[in-house]
Amino acid sequence: MNLYRGANIIGSFPVDENTVFFSELMGADKITAEVVLDKPLDIQIGDYIFHLGVKYYVNDPAELERNASYTYNITFYGESYLLYNKIVRHLGRATFSYTGRPLDLCLLIRDNMRQIDPAWKVGEVPEFDEPFTFSIDEMSCRTLLTTVAEEFGLEYSITDKTIRMAPRVGVDTGVTLEYGRAKGLYALRRRRVDSGFGTVWYGYGGAKNIPLSYRDGLGKITFDESPVQVNVAKYGYIEATVTFEDVFPNRTGTVEAVDGLFSVTDSTLDFDLNETFITDGGAKIVFKSGALAGQEFPITQYDHSTKVITFGTIEEDSGYVAPNATFKAAVGDTYTLVGIEMPESYITAAEQEVKTRTIAHAEVNATPKYAYEGDLDEKYVRQFGLRSAFKAGNSVIVQDESLGIEERIRIQSIEYPIVNPDAISIVISESRQYTKVDKIAKDTKNNLREVKTTKSAATYAKLAADEIRNYAVVQQFKKTFVGDRAIMTGVFVAGNPDLGGVAGISGLENDLEAVRIWAGSSFDNRGAAPFRVQQDGKAFASALEVANGCKIGVFQIEGGYIKSSDYGAGDPTGILISNDGIASRNAGASFISVISGIDISGSFWGSTDESDDAPTFIYAAISAGMVGVRWSELVEKQMQNIRFSTGKYGGFFSSQKNIGNVSYAMRGSSTDPGTEVIGKDDHMVVIYNDRTAASLPDTPDHGMEVIIKNGTSGAISVERSGTNEIADLSNATVTSYSLPAGQVWKARFQGGSTGRWIMI
Repeated sequence: MNLYRGANIIGSFPVDENTVFFSELMGADKITAEVVLDKPLDIQIGDYIFHLGVKYYVNDPAELERNASYTYNITFYGESYLLYNKIVRHLGRATFSYTGRPLDLCLLIRDNMRQIDPAWKVGEVPEFDEPFTFSIDEMSCRTLLTTVAEEFGLEYSITDKTIRMAPRVGVDTGVTLEYGRAKGLYALRRRRVDSGFGTVWYGYGGAKNIPLSYRDGLGKITFDESPVQVNVAKYGYIEATVTFEDVFPNRTGTVEAVDGLFSVTDSTLDFDLNETFITDGGAKIVFKSGALAGQEFPITQYDHSTKVITFGTIEEDSGYVAPNATFKAAVGDTYTLVGIEMPESYITAAEQEVKTRTIAHAEVNATPKYAYEGDLDEKYVRQFGLRSAFKAGNSVIVQDESLGIEERIRIQSIEYPIVNPDAISIVISESRQYTKVDKIAKDTKNNLREVKTTKSAATYAKLAADEIRNYAVVQQFKKTFVGDRAIMTGVFVAGNPDLGGVAGISGLENDLEAVRIWAGSSFDNRGAAPFRVQQDGKAFASALEVANGCKIGVFQIEGGYIKSSDYGAGDPTGILISNDGIASRNAGASFISVISGIDISGSFWGSTDESDDAPTFIYAAISAGMVGVRWSELVEKQMQNIRFSTGKYGGFFSSQKNIGNVSYAMRGSSTDPGTEVIGKDDHMVVIYNDRTAASLPDTPDHGMEVIIKNGTSGAISVERSGTNEIADLSNATVTSYSLPAGQVWKARFQGGSTGRWIMI
């Protein structure tokens, strides 16, 4: 067999039974060769051979074993493997989202392949009404092609660098194979294919756009007749489930008018978004076609009278903002709405679609699936000229009375030695397989990339944020989404609830007092858990140990004590709390001992402008406060000092009663005619204008002093209240006293069996 490089033959090697052709449906297409030579073979990546007029390339370095001869193990790959050599890029990026139908994705692959070989083309591709959004992350063209085929339920083929797609590739050959002499098969082996076999099928749809109360919180679309039963009598009762995530209550609308970058009109919208319950963090518009296809934007306003939807922007880390002057909505673009509870009619329609698809799925998967490995009778193949009929994707009829087989089955793979192409081995099965050969290599590459220490945390966090944003349209508390970098769920519980308290994280409620994190209680009692953190940031702990060096507000935790942040050398104020007591400093140092009580031996406790170096108790400018003294020898000095204080806003406790000047409450009366009522908290009241009398307090304390100044132009009457009497200056008992204009009346109350006011 000749070996080519460019257009030239650069060598050759012998072909024997160890040179084998192998081809799969949407899978492998290669020739493996074990070559033994007596001298080295000049072979390198990019060299190729021809088989049946088709090129097969060297993509990997050939393995070589050197002893008395040169033994090469070489794999030559079909042209479909060339798609692995190109990473899909769009707008210069290898990680992006792309929305489209099969043809759109095939054209994207073609355009990428043409960057290295302009010969690539796209052939026949079926039309689809609904596009799909693909998340592409450093994916090869071959892997994307397989992914697209799998998503749309299609198959693909590649010949002469032309990509084609169809619901089913290959042809029905009409060839019948049966085990036995001159019947086509001289060996037949059956093996089970794991294809999701079941006879009782529960069908579900997606979780988007449905109420939380839907079917008692089921969380996804289903239908009344579920499950669907097929072949139960034949195979027994075997339950299985199938979920169609793309089926959910939705409406595809068409943009009829555009106003600027952020507003579109659809007059056919048949419900009011303003009256629709919003879920999943907000209503969004998701474009299904046009320049914004695959992108979703938050809806900021909706006018039901004009059917105008206004939406916001999205911005990427690179600074790219959409929509923009280049990529924007246009008339004719299609869209759908997510993050809302759709009207009942849409839910009913989604249920019917789930039902239809579940029935179809059940009918196909209610019979066990098998793959058959068969070795063909090469004489039979040669006699009837059947070599060209056996291609991956073609169908043959297989019969075997003893195994109960008589059905048309597809060829999944074919293998034969190049020197004897009629000695064919085949695998036949009706189970479609989508093979991504480079998956392991891709996963390994991703793992290596993720553990690189040079990968910034910011980039990784952005990927997680993107993942959450991409799946935010899934109703997060109806199912759990587990991504590569993020998990979205309603409640996460750690521990065994049957054994007592557990710990967890809850996202069920959104009010400020909702418990988000808890430990030490059941889920139901998380509101009383010994440790819990609320939505508003409040934290509760029944037993809390704070490590040294930490802070609580302005207080610093140090070894054996807590101090305020301003308690330090040179600071005039501050508080320190220790096992010995509480020390406060404000123009001195005050101390409350845990043994002896209050000890204020260095300053007054109150308001002062003095600094730490002010003389103790000497002329401290105290304007308000309370002083408690334990040391008797300081009393006299304290009295000398407090004599200069102004005002009485606290108290002084000592053995000496003279506390110097004091000030009392004083107010003026109302100017309206009538009697002014003196209150219990009044000390001096000035009577003004048209007031004619003053009534003394009705429940005075013993020793209370009242001063009344007559500020009117005539006499006023000072009157008792209740049964209390008034003793005038001659000690005569009266019930009222006439106070001339401009005069002052002063009395103190004497309590007892008969209370009386004594004028002084």
